[in-house]
Amino acid sequence: MMQSGARTASVVCGTKRGAASHVQKYCVFLLCSLLTLSEMCSGTNSYVWAPTSLQTSDITCWTCDDKANNEDCNNWAPDLKCPINHTVCQTVHRFTVAGRSSVHVTKRCVQATECTPQHVGCSQADPTGQQECTSCCDYSYCNQEVPVNRSTALQLSSFTATSASHACVLRPPALLLVLCVLTAVLRVSLSCRLSSYLLAS
Repeated sequence: MMQSGARTASVVCGTKRGAASHVQKYCVFLLCSLLTLSEMCSGTNSYVWAPTSLQTSDITCWTCDDKANNEDCNNWAPDLKCPINHTVCQTVHRFTVAGRSSVHVTKRCVQATECTPQHVGCSQADPTGQQECTSCCDYSYCNQEVPVNRSTALQLSSFTATSASHACVLRPPALLLVLCVLTAVLRVSLSCRLSSYLLAS
């Protein structure tokens, strides 16, 4: 009986140590994941190259000058942070009213005073049948699409001061990381419950 009790205690203690070890591992993994996710949400992009002597803002916009359409603009756009004090992404889309065909697309990093909610919208069609729409937003990569009417100009325009929902933009790698973190949390919870059950029994 004493040997049987000793073996039982050994198994229980071993299970407890094993569960504790798993918990520690997953806690470390969870901490690292959250730190990485925090960096992704901060708007910084470690893969973007920029001269160290050039001061930049904490925002990256799609930028191009007078391209034929949005696809040409985005394919050409360099992946560089905006110059210092240029904290808003401006998109100007000129197109034909009849066929909604793009005439030119210009995307720039601008200062906040150059692209405010008051600048957002569309002009009246000119005698040539062309119209120009402008959108403004102030978080990284927010100007990927172009406005084609007043409704889309307003939809594509967002300012972090009035829209907290865009304070963090999660891209596919970040979404995958979130899933991994949630999985780790679930496994830690199950390990703790299993350990409690074995010790109680």
